[in-house]
Amino acid sequence: MPDPGRNHAFDAVRAFALTAGVVLHGTMSFLPNLTSLGWPIADRSQSEVLPAVFYAIHAFRMHAFFLIAGFFARPLLHRRGTSGFLRDRTRRVLAPFVAGWVILLPLTGLVLLWAALKTSGGDLESLKRAHPGVRPGSGGLPLIHLWFLYDLSLFYGVALASREALRRWLDPRGTLPAAADRVLRSLSAIQALPLLLAVPMGAALAFTANRGWLGVPMHLSGLKPPPAALVAYGTAFAAGWFLNRQPELLASLARRWAFHAVLAAALLALAWRMVGAPLPFGAPVPAAVRLPYAVVYALAAWTSTFAVLGAGLKFAAAESPVRRYLADASYWIYLVHLPLVFGLQTLVMHLDLPWTLKFPLLLGVAFALLLGSYHVLVRRTFLAAWLGGRGTPAAAVSGAAMAEAPDAGA
Repeated sequence: MPDPGRNHAFDAVRAFALTAGVVLHGTMSFLPNLTSLGWPIADRSQSEVLPAVFYAIHAFRMHAFFLIAGFFARPLLHRRGTSGFLRDRTRRVLAPFVAGWVILLPLTGLVLLWAALKTSGGDLESLKRAHPGVRPGSGGLPLIHLWFLYDLSLFYGVALASREALRRWLDPRGTLPAAADRVLRSLSAIQALPLLLAVPMGAALAFTANRGWLGVPMHLSGLKPPPAALVAYGTAFAAGWFLNRQPELLASLARRWAFHAVLAAALLALAWRMVGAPLPFGAPVPAAVRLPYAVVYALAAWTSTFAVLGAGLKFAAAESPVRRYLADASYWIYLVHLPLVFGLQTLVMHLDLPWTLKFPLLLGVAFALLLGSYHVLVRRTFLAAWLGGRGTPAAAVSGAAMAEAPDAGA
């Protein structure tokens, strides 16, 4: 039966963004110069194309996650109240983070150790010299790909505290939110929302300590997120929160998806050329172009995010059993994919085959195993309800709670 409470467009965006994350990690063994950071999985067939794929996916996927999370956090809070909101987010966000970290961190570490030993021929001394990045504790507490759950919990806390402070002491009449609504409406009317949202992100990229050419740094280790990530993804979360106050503005994203897509492609290409990419991973942006690059990249990130969201709203608003199934499966897929993808990369990295064959084969096998494990182990079990999949009632994934999968899997 049709589910009138389901947001099918954001289902599609969520599934696309989560699976794009699997593709992003699937490129890593084929990226030149990644071993300079101590990365142990280096395929003998390196690619000059996949760095651009990695770059483009990284520009939008986490912005989309956090925007959707903010969009559905606000009505969830209104419907359940503060205590109910905290209980729900603890179950949907913190619990998967803790459980996933306890299970997946050791598995991922073992795969990386296997890869490093395979590369060094089993010589432990050679391993220590060649791959210092695989040593435990070398970069603080490792959060692996689950870092966004930790950061999302921080954003929830900031949102609750800020809302309470505004309502009780700073702005009891709601003047500031109303002013923000007017600004969003005005800027949306003149197609300037990406410009507004790019300002804090561009400033963070230009003036904070981490100025890597890949854009917003990922919070892969330690309990303190990189400042640029806090600003960029915090802005995305806040943008989603305020867009929920005026959901009619989403219609403009649907109308302008092609415009945003063309503009994003042009801006990403310009940013790529400005720094002479691809550079070695971890390389800083050249000082001569640091500020203009930050501006161009921030605009590229937001136009690409709006292009993806707009395309979902334009073409995937209707119910689709296939998209619904993939949306239900996507959170599980993203949570458990990392050790599997890295293991497959390790298996094939020394085979004398071109990356054009290895890369699609690797992704095909990975997605087949991940979907199969979801269907057999998750779909008809308690895990489905926990992860916001098929076992969740329609009311729990409608408007206010749609992000129970994307914001807990994003």
